[in-house]
Amino acid sequence: MGEGRAPPKVEFEHYPGVSRVAISGTIDERLTREPFAVLKGRGSPVVFDLDGATRITSFGVRNWLSIVKELPSERYYFVKCRPAIFSQFNLVSGFGGRGHVISFYCPYRCPSCGREFDALVDLRRERALVVQKMAPAAQCPGCGAVAEFDDDEAVYFERASSWNVPRLATDVDSIIDGKVPTPALHMDKTVRGDLTVLWLSGTLDKTARLRRLLDGLEGKALVIMGGLTAASSESILALAALLEASGAEIFLARVPPSVLTVLAAAPNALRRTKVVSVNTELRCGACGATVDVDVLQWRDGVPAGADICPVCKKPGLPPPPAEIRAALPALAAGLPPPSAVAFLGSDTPPPHPIGGTAGGAARARGDRTSSTMLPGTRVGKYEVIRRLGMGGMAEVLLGKQIGLEGFEKKVVLKRILPHLAAEEQFVRMFLQEARVAARVLHPNVVQVYDLVKDGPDYFAIMEYVRGTDLNQLLKNAARLDVQVPIELCCRIVADLCAGLAAAHGYIDDAGVKQPILHRDVSPHNALISFDGVVKLADFGVAKAAGSLDRTATGHLKGKVIYMAPELITHGTPDPRIDVYAAGLVLYVCLTQQHPFFVGDDVAAIRAILERSVPRVDTVRPDVPVALVDIVEQAVAKNPDERTPTAAALQMRLEGFLAGQGAPAGTAQLGQWLRSLQESVDLSAHARSTRAHDQPPSGALSRTLAAPVSSPRQQPLSPLDQTLPNDDDKA
Repeated sequence: MGEGRAPPKVEFEHYPGVSRVAISGTIDERLTREPFAVLKGRGSPVVFDLDGATRITSFGVRNWLSIVKELPSERYYFVKCRPAIFSQFNLVSGFGGRGHVISFYCPYRCPSCGREFDALVDLRRERALVVQKMAPAAQCPGCGAVAEFDDDEAVYFERASSWNVPRLATDVDSIIDGKVPTPALHMDKTVRGDLTVLWLSGTLDKTARLRRLLDGLEGKALVIMGGLTAASSESILALAALLEASGAEIFLARVPPSVLTVLAAAPNALRRTKVVSVNTELRCGACGATVDVDVLQWRDGVPAGADICPVCKKPGLPPPPAEIRAALPALAAGLPPPSAVAFLGSDTPPPHPIGGTAGGAARARGDRTSSTMLPGTRVGKYEVIRRLGMGGMAEVLLGKQIGLEGFEKKVVLKRILPHLAAEEQFVRMFLQEARVAARVLHPNVVQVYDLVKDGPDYFAIMEYVRGTDLNQLLKNAARLDVQVPIELCCRIVADLCAGLAAAHGYIDDAGVKQPILHRDVSPHNALISFDGVVKLADFGVAKAAGSLDRTATGHLKGKVIYMAPELITHGTPDPRIDVYAAGLVLYVCLTQQHPFFVGDDVAAIRAILERSVPRVDTVRPDVPVALVDIVEQAVAKNPDERTPTAAALQMRLEGFLAGQGAPAGTAQLGQWLRSLQESVDLSAHARSTRAHDQPPSGALSRTLAAPVSSPRQQPLSPLDQTLPNDDDKA
């Protein structure tokens, strides 16, 4: 049936933050959904390049509609649509699904030489003409004469005249314009005791300043290389030489195949360094899922059960390519130190506080570690929609609860990572978080609805919060040089304290008070919905006060820079440790600085014990004296001098707000957050040449924001957050 037609060809290119799909040939019955399975598990935007697709049949339209309907991403764009394809957007309802057409070809004919040709129209630049159903001017590529539009303008532009062009992320814009990103090398660094963890991402080439990045490396070092997008042979060998000469005990993890083959070809490159894992993506022949696999297990032969796909549980995984298997024996494999296990599940470094990262301005690729939970996967009565994020211990998925008569409710599925599900310690911690968090029922605490075991996987089913976390909010404000209004800083922390007070005042079914200490209060765990509701999240290291003495001596849990001094000096924890952390959150929210963020945990601990928190008005002079006193008492080093309870801190903040006379409720917070997000979106594209762009919203100010006349009904890039950043709980 396809004789005489060029068969459809689908090619994929994955870049940090965006995928490109090029479709060429004839779109007919031979275009099936199977090739598009590689997009499953990716929530990043997709650019469909249709330049090579010159024809589409009726059977092709049918198959196309089924493919578009099942796309996992909610952000996809069509570019370079040929006239035969573009006409389908006019004729077939739902042909573009939820996607947006960015550019398309128009047919022209030269009246001088009779030549017929197509000219590309880009809506980012020429939408003003298209809205008026007018074809842009075009010159004949043959004789240079002014060409005529070779169709009926009113009909051809009928649908396109009503299309809006979304504000595109910078990386999407670059891919559409044919600019392939080549990010510079970045490194992020975390210190945990005698272990240094380094995350490498971007391009490893001759421009990388490796010696400076690796200066002072000692003890044990885990180098996670999965974020590398490209690497030259010379730079790989240079990095290996520096690691070997560092004097530290080096472990390499998530080594890309391109790095593996270079190291294997130079047997003397690694003598002391041990390789922990070599990761590549294998595509299951049974279900089409793309799975991130550690292929180091093939080093000593074919391991039993290696072909079992973790998604469909069927023997569909192929062996690694021959060149990878041939290179594996040349490496010195080794087991990582126990303290490194929690960092091995992701290319993404752990979260850092406001002000940057501990080891430089690293930006790890979050999309490379593919989720093994495909959209549409059922977990009991829940269905996976897409992945929201991944930390060192758990994967966070957006899902929906499915009930009778079409009932649906969005939820969050937090799943312990497969490589940790077999470790009793991590399973115990994961279940503890779910049990503890489920006890606290309060509007300012993220709710845990259910705990599900599906095969070997454990899932905590949690409340879905559509918004952002405080850490991201502060980063966005810093980018725009905007301070969070003082009243809203107080509202956020007062609501956090309300949630903490509920946890601290928990009473069990027998009527016995069992205070629950959060122990990880930080901006990362303060979620704020676009409606202005503040939720305390992530009880991953929480404990009932009566069981705190069972914490291993010398093992600090939670983010060090938000720890009360008595936790570090092994004092007896009580609810005042959470009050101290809440006070620091208020300080950071007001100043967008952290007093103890000094590079690594060792230096931070020294600063916490030896230094006092600077007065908040020395950093932000407009903070009233009454609020300065509230902050100072909340962050007092001596617990006996500190605000005694979270409820007391909440009441002091509410009293301060009442004395200010300015409204600072959920409505004002939600409105300001929506304005901030709108300004972030507009500011990111301020240099765009699009005629329809408007300047950033003027609704943001350094005081309480005034109401916005027309807030966005549907944010283009919502920061859907739930319970991220559980990287360092092990």
